[in-house]
Amino acid sequence: EGEGSIFVPKGFAHGFLAKLENTIVMYLVDSEYNKDHDIGLKYDSFGYDWRVNDPIISIRDQNHQKFEEYKSPFFI
Repeated sequence: EGEGSIFVPKGFAHGFLAKLENTIVMYLVDSEYNKDHDIGLKYDSFGYDWRVNDPIISIRDQNHQKFEEYKSPFFI
């Protein structure tokens, strides 16, 4: 309940879990959307227990690569 904010630096993986009905998540970005550079990690591929039985996951997010397949541009 209430409002809050968090800063996520560029390059950090992040995800959101809404624990209340009718939750709205808004975010700002530092550049225009570019489909060719849109990447993500599959939410259930890195061992985190979201404690949700039937999550609602967008088709886009369902098709992200698994954590173990991800090659970070930040580490050589």
